[in-house]
Amino acid sequence: MTHVMFDEIENMLATMDMLAIIAPRVKLRRQQTLWKWIVVGAHDALQGALVCAVNDTTGTRVLSKRSAKEMLNWLEDTSQKFPGEFMAHFDMLLKRSKIKLAAQDRRDVKKLHEFRNDFVHFTPKTWAIEMAGLPRIVGCALRVAAELMQQGQVQIKMTGNKKRRLRERVEAINIALRT
Repeated sequence: MTHVMFDEIENMLATMDMLAIIAPRVKLRRQQTLWKWIVVGAHDALQGALVCAVNDTTGTRVLSKRSAKEMLNWLEDTSQKFPGEFMAHFDMLLKRSKIKLAAQDRRDVKKLHEFRNDFVHFTPKTWAIEMAGLPRIVGCALRVAAELMQQGQVQIKMTGNKKRRLRERVEAINIALRT
């Protein structure tokens, strides 16, 4: 039996692969609705990079405070019932990463998060998004994600091929989304 394997780095890179495939298509008039997946993917890539940058050896630093406490207790005594893992909210991961964002970048990341939430939790409505700002917002997310992936604790886990893959995907997506 074959398996596909993911860790936090491969998860982030898989999202970048998907974005690189669909980014060139959003300029086609009949495929502009793919912006949904660009927004969702850019958010996923950024959150994935946050997880990579914030992660610690126990894997608990990326969890909510309660979940981390329960997991640490379980790690001390694995005969207990496994408590499950609950990821910290996006804003908390961003705070824990300690990445410095310029004011515009902070607004763009916040807007991306809002757009992603609206797509993932879509309610019955008609919704129009001005496409003019989307390339900048997505570009910001990719730039911040790439910066997070450059941190030492992430770089030591990445092979040369994974570093190249990330670099090439960021470049390809940015080129495809330029106006």
